[in-house]
Amino acid sequence: MASPFRTKSGITPVKLTLFPLSKALHQVLPKEGLPIPKLPFSVGRIPAELETQTTMPIDLIVPDSRPFQISRQHFALYNKPDGCGVLDLGSTLGTELNGEFLGQHFNKDFEYLKMGKNKITAGGLDSPFVFRVLVEPE
Repeated sequence: MASPFRTKSGITPVKLTLFPLSKALHQVLPKEGLPIPKLPFSVGRIPAELETQTTMPIDLIVPDSRPFQISRQHFALYNKPDGCGVLDLGSTLGTELNGEFLGQHFNKDFEYLKMGKNKITAGGLDSPFVFRVLVEPE
């Protein structure tokens, strides 16, 4: 799936692949990566007992247990007119993309991906949920 990505020379179609960078994700993502078929592509967890369902469908469901690091709707790979990036979906503990903190407790909820390797940590600094997103020209 080609997504637009703005570079100095204009818009370039790219493909995105999501990889597990932490052991906690090896059970939900293949080590060779998951090609992202569409944007937005959302990541979250299954609601616990007595929690309501999410308001949006979750594309990648990550198992977690109390105390939760991953929110039911945590983050999405998202497309904007200037390119694709990561959107924090109002998670409790925030999302980190390449050292930039996103979420309700930070100054912003969206940051653009860069070409090549990108690191996403979902759920705080000590979270066991670390992803890599590879952005490559299509």
